[in-house]
Amino acid sequence: MDRVRAALVAAADSRGGSAQQPGGGGGGWPEWPTSPSEPDPSVPTPQPGHGSSHADHVRPRQSSPTSLHRAHTDPVPAAPAPFAAPSSSPPRSPTSAVQTLAILIPLIVVLTTLLVLTFLLTLILLRRKRGIELSDEGGPTNLEREDDVEGEGGLDGVESRWLQTVDEQTKMGYVRAKIWQMQYPPNSQPTEITLSQFLSIQEKGVSAWSFEPDYESNPAIVVEQRTEITFLADGYGMAPEEGGGCCVQSNLPVPKLNDVYYFESKMYEKPEATNVSIGLTTKPYPSFRLPGVSRYSVGYHSADGFKSHSFPFTATPYGPPLLEGDTLGVGYRPRTGTVFFTRNGKKLDEAFVGFNRHNVFPTVGADGPCSVHVNLGQAGFVFIEANVKKWGLAPMMGTLAPPPAYGSERGSILLESAANPASSSSASSAA
Repeated sequence: MDRVRAALVAAADSRGGSAQQPGGGGGGWPEWPTSPSEPDPSVPTPQPGHGSSHADHVRPRQSSPTSLHRAHTDPVPAAPAPFAAPSSSPPRSPTSAVQTLAILIPLIVVLTTLLVLTFLLTLILLRRKRGIELSDEGGPTNLEREDDVEGEGGLDGVESRWLQTVDEQTKMGYVRAKIWQMQYPPNSQPTEITLSQFLSIQEKGVSAWSFEPDYESNPAIVVEQRTEITFLADGYGMAPEEGGGCCVQSNLPVPKLNDVYYFESKMYEKPEATNVSIGLTTKPYPSFRLPGVSRYSVGYHSADGFKSHSFPFTATPYGPPLLEGDTLGVGYRPRTGTVFFTRNGKKLDEAFVGFNRHNVFPTVGADGPCSVHVNLGQAGFVFIEANVKKWGLAPMMGTLAPPPAYGSERGSILLESAANPASSSSASSAA
């Protein structure tokens, strides 16, 4: 390479070393760069051939003074940047991102649905395992499985321990009711509303309901005006060994069409020593037991304000006692089996849930003399919300036309003759 540059310099000198620089300036041409690290890009690289030397193929380039000056004054071009190493992950295109989302979104939806279903199933299983809560804590008692009683040994253990604490007469009455219900379990007789009963409800409205005691087996109960119940003293069944009380059920069950049904019972006459129990029972139900102390029943007791269900040992504090003149209301939601009570128009907490396995009947019982008037919807309730939302068992009036009005003299021959006794006597004498 040095020899090539020397040859080019010699060729330039042979043309005349005294040539002036462009622009009229004196002096010689600038010296050719001799650094081996800065080759002239305008000089072609010689190609070696066979039988000739490297210098024979080099032809001096006829460069003008202007080009030589430009080559000397122009800055040397910078070396090109080294080639960047390719990235390990190529850039993702928008199409691939959309495809990824199309796969991830269904997976997320499926996983979320599975988690929600698992959570709901877990709640249902836990709720079923809880069974009936027999405690003084707040909240309604769950009656979905009535045989599950909390306590050591379950139902049998709690029952045996309770029997050890009561007297012999109470034990005899409990055993008698237990044997009776084994012979006559729920739904052993038809309890659904028949077509004729349904038509009667349409015609009469709430007047289709009435309390009908069995006077042969329980003569201590007298019912007047369909819903005015009187319990006589020393009636059969009121003694502890006979059952501990008397009760009477309605002839028709509580309907299931509406969300809520409601009725009220007023303590019209109630001695302080008499315990009145009001609630819901299945049919058949022993008439010598109070509602809430035998299977498949719930009740509110006036003596202490306790609530109970299915067994006498399930009684727990709930509300205030009832005195003469007080009004106790019973509300029922058929879809959830929820039972709540009201006292003198004020709603108490919900007492029971899950009481909807069988048809239920309004029931009133007492262990002594008293008089209770029941309002099934034939009059206004003390509980205002029940009036506004019409929670009665049926409308007050049905489709049946009222009887004709009496006292009108128009169109009655008998009344016309009686109005004129003289004319009637003359007519009889003429005859």
